[in-house]
Amino acid sequence: MGAHVCRGTEIMQAVWLDHFRPELIFVGDNTVIGAFTRITVHAYEGGGRFRYGLVEIGSDCTLGAGTGIGPVRIGNGVRTFPGTTVLRTHPGRSGRRWRAAADAAGGG
Repeated sequence: MGAHVCRGTEIMQAVWLDHFRPELIFVGDNTVIGAFTRITVHAYEGGGRFRYGLVEIGSDCTLGAGTGIGPVRIGNGVRTFPGTTVLRTHPGRSGRRWRAAADAAGGG
């Protein structure tokens, strides 16, 4: 099994899609995943325990180079600035942009 990637989506060089459970990754139509982006569905919690969750990226999104994404749901039309770490679910609004510092501080 592999990640679910829809039509028109572009994945740039050196993107890392989690190899532990790639079937938990869903990417919508016409989305651009920038170079060196990391998409993970798991987190190691110590003591041999892993936590897994879905990563859902909507249609018409642009993830800037080096974006880091954990188990979240990103709605349609979301854009991230390069280097952003997405820590929480976002319903999506056309043209919405996240900056790395604003997201880490709980703003956005």
